[in-house]
Amino acid sequence: MDPERGDGEGGRKVTLLVAGHRAVFGPHPGLAAVDVAAARRHGVGRGEDPPVGGLTFHHLGVASADLAADVEALSSLGYATAGEPFTDVGQGIRGVFLRGPGPQLEVVEQLPGSTVLEDWLARGVRIYHQAFLADPFQAELRQLRERGGLPLARPTPAVAFNGRQICFMMLRDQMLVELIEAGPD
Repeated sequence: MDPERGDGEGGRKVTLLVAGHRAVFGPHPGLAAVDVAAARRHGVGRGEDPPVGGLTFHHLGVASADLAADVEALSSLGYATAGEPFTDVGQGIRGVFLRGPGPQLEVVEQLPGSTVLEDWLARGVRIYHQAFLADPFQAELRQLRERGGLPLARPTPAVAFNGRQICFMMLRDQMLVELIEAGPD
């Protein structure tokens, strides 16, 4: 951090160092400085970023082996339940949404006899998908397919979204996303 460098608005510039980039200024070679003040002036990081196309971020999916224990652990970080817990037999899960100081979380565990989260949990992966409201749903699904996304199953109604359609897709970079049909909760 360069405490003598101003941000042009009479304040101090805060510098983050990001791995993998050439240093702009900062003490560590191989790290780049990011001007947080400038980023904030452009709306980055305030949760106000406009949706991309018809997609709006909704939640991060967290795989759990013990739903109650994970909800309790996340409460120590300031998260609290948002709505009632849900059970979706069709997906083989039960879960709950949490809101707190970071992004909304959907914490889910497998129902007895279900293996839907088994591979994620066996590999120690906890945050396993990001979800977006899609409006219009079919058009956004088609666009992701055209960009190389692979639907893992046909769109299906989800209990957590009052029967609105969801579809999990694996993107070309092996990132799992969930599209959620936009509509009232």
